[in-house]
Amino acid sequence: RAATIQRMCQDVLDRHGLPAKALGKGSLWQIVFTDKEPENFADFIRADMASTRQLDLHQMHEGLYVLPAVRRFVSAVHSDDDFNNTVTALDAACTAFRK
Repeated sequence: RAATIQRMCQDVLDRHGLPAKALGKGSLWQIVFTDKEPENFADFIRADMASTRQLDLHQMHEGLYVLPAVRRFVSAVHSDDDFNNTVTALDAACTAFRK
């Protein structure tokens, strides 16, 4: 299921033209501003974490509780409605971020 929310979020990021990736492994994932998929930790720490944090703060203003620039997780209790609410909040946050 984590791959599903990652894909849904990546679609939103792409639609808004943001240079960010929805990355993850297993149930853990996060959105990171980077121009390419990190291949190692050095690639990951070169990401634009200030922009990642800014987008996360916009998501919080849209009612999505996330810790800025911290990984998220998907569990068995997350429903399709949770996924849709996440995508809706991300879409509004991307619009705010671009302003």
